Amino acid sequence: MKALLEKFSSSILKHTIMKFICLLFVLLVQCCFSQQGEATYFEHVQMQFQLDSSSNAQMNDAMKDKIRAQIQSQMQKEYTLVFNTKESVYKQEAKLNTPNPAAQNGGVFVMTAGGSDILYKNLQTHSFANQTELMGKVFLIKDTLSTRQWQLGTETKTIGNYTCYKATATYTQEHQKINFSNTKELTEHTTETITITAWYTPEIAISNGPENYQGLPGLILEIHDGSKTLVCNKVTLSNKKDIEIEAPTKGKEVTQTEFDEISDKKMKQWVEQHTKKTRNGNEITIEISK
Repeated sequence: MKALLEKFSSSILKHTIMKFICLLFVLLVQCCFSQQGEATYFEHVQMQFQLDSSSNAQMNDAMKDKIRAQIQSQMQKEYTLVFNTKESVYKQEAKLNTPNPAAQNGGVFVMTAGGSDILYKNLQTHSFANQTELMGKVFLIKDTLSTRQWQLGTETKTIGNYTCYKATATYTQEHQKINFSNTKELTEHTTETITITAWYTPEIAISNGPENYQGLPGLILEIHDGSKTLVCNKVTLSNKKDIEIEAPTKGKEVTQTEFDEISDKKMKQWVEQHTKKTRNGNEITIEISK
């Protein structure tokens, strides 16, 4: 009888252990599958700009206020990050073009980005492909993901349902100010040290985030980078086995350095063309940060 009870107890113990192992396996699989999904981010860029009354005498205060409001509205954008443990695609949500009050009233035409960029990142190969448009031409930038020296902090805050931790990193930004007049062209170069503040959650254990921000032990849900702020307002995790992510393929293939050189050249050409048309005794100042 004792031997029978021992055998029965051993059988129950083995059965319990097997159930525990199966349950643990299911939880691990679910956890693995849940580290993929979709996150929505809102971007806001704070711009400093001034409309000179002497060069825009035809514009009244109400029109200037409308232009300021329109520019600020254009600086508020919505993006979607689709991600799994290895890859991601980040692109802007479609948005209807808003009327330009200045252009309708013969004033200054405000030109903003078209929002056609598609940024693909591969965390395994540490590479990216960015499909972007520059002055009517499509480019496909392929290069290595940037590496930042993040400093992990202990400060926490809650974003949505997630506990997030603070991390910071610094970089040097170059400002180029070009001043044009009828008689001269003066270029001034300055540099500024910028501190990036990121908030990431280890509860979504992927080393990724919006735009070119990554490299932390969790999904980045909030970024403060100079005048730019990115905040995640929604995360939807998926239990599917695989979320298929496709890299963009359109455009002339270039490296990031090559694209920066092309962009600088195009910008200089654009500035020269427009300053020739607008020089009338006034000084024109254009500031570029990169």
